[in-house]
Amino acid sequence: MVEPLLLISWVVVSPIVGAIIGQTRNNRALGAVLGLFLGPLGWLLVLLNDAREKCPECKGHVADGAVRCQHCGATFEIPAGYELKKP
Repeated sequence: MVEPLLLISWVVVSPIVGAIIGQTRNNRALGAVLGLFLGPLGWLLVLLNDAREKCPECKGHVADGAVRCQHCGATFEIPAGYELKKP
């Protein structure tokens, strides 16, 4: 029989860890769900499922809202109606 404390910690800790890992991959909800149901295996699946945008030139990961690739310097088209935020 599974101890109640172990079960409670699994239900609480696994989705939190999954959400943290998923947040780094722009997929927090999927990370929480996979963490809850699959535990460490779900964490691994979230790491492999990367939803971040990629540069069309070098295939490097690009930050949300970026105008240029930080790796190769390629510029991206800005969608119509999109306003750039000024720092």
